[in-house]
Amino acid sequence: MKSATGKEQKIQFGKMARKQLPLYRQYEEEKYSEGEQESWHAITERIEMTERRTLRRKVLYAVAAAVVLFAVAGVSFRLYMVTADERPIEELAQTFQTPQEAGDKILLVTTGEKQMDVDDNASLKYKNDGTVVVNSQTVDQNVVFDKNQPAVYNQIIVPKGKRTHIYFADGTHIYVNSGTKVTYPAVFAREKREIYVDGEVYLEVKRDVNRPFYVKTEGMSVQVLGTSFGVCAYQEDKESSVVLVSGKVEVETKARQKVTLSPDELFSMEGSVTSTRKVDASEYVCWTEGLMIFNKEPLDSVFKRLSRYYGQEIRYEHKKGQPYYVSGKLDLRDSLEEVLGLVAGFAPVTFNKTDHIITVEVIE
Repeated sequence: MKSATGKEQKIQFGKMARKQLPLYRQYEEEKYSEGEQESWHAITERIEMTERRTLRRKVLYAVAAAVVLFAVAGVSFRLYMVTADERPIEELAQTFQTPQEAGDKILLVTTGEKQMDVDDNASLKYKNDGTVVVNSQTVDQNVVFDKNQPAVYNQIIVPKGKRTHIYFADGTHIYVNSGTKVTYPAVFAREKREIYVDGEVYLEVKRDVNRPFYVKTEGMSVQVLGTSFGVCAYQEDKESSVVLVSGKVEVETKARQKVTLSPDELFSMEGSVTSTRKVDASEYVCWTEGLMIFNKEPLDSVFKRLSRYYGQEIRYEHKKGQPYYVSGKLDLRDSLEEVLGLVAGFAPVTFNKTDHIITVEVIE
């Protein structure tokens, strides 16, 4: 309280001094020559500078209070700020702790590890100020528009058997497949747009020549300006891939190998081995429409994809040796039992379900 009273006295003194200065100045003008009046200018400037500093401190205190005490509309989040320039998004994504109670729920998690449930196949819609609408609820994340200020990051966690959509304020649309985590800023930076993916996504990126879009994964980085493409990069899988539907993308591996893809080209990577081949891109992204198309694909790979999509553990038991390849088309809007019945129609397999586990055996 003493320090506050002292500041008020200084301000009052300054105001009083400014009122008395003209009278003293008139007296000095009559008594001294004009060349000696420069000192009065210095005194006046010093008083005005003191008042400006006091006002500036008041403004800073008010801004600090506004940042600490903010209201959240709809759903409350405690946000732990991380400066965007301090760590790459690949490293930052690892700081999110997956809640143990996540189970089969889709979760939106902030960097402060606050979370909310998201309905299956629901959409997250972001606005220019970082506000996001989820399940008809509005979340205000108090994003500060300053490159020197900390950025606010979110992570969407989609368990097996679920899917969701993200609409960013720039017009980019992302389909998020089962068993996937996506980490991203609530508001993209001015110079680039960047997300981190562990799993499978399909992106329709809004073109912006001044802000390229980057998709980072465990083993590669994909750069685009505006295009449609799919990325499949589950950390638990040996192989990662990028398939281009339209436009152009550049893929760069950790080994600094760069590959530019044209439409209907697939880039795949397993360890340090990479390859590029011509494909029908629609077969790799048709999961967004509830379909699965496979052409000479190993049977164990088909069951792994079905397990993720339906959120059901499927154990494929077969003798080691040459894999069994299959081709076909499945409607994933059907029940898993119906889909497995179709698989049994073109592959020599039988199914047995016990303790929530489906066991697949190959008929010799």
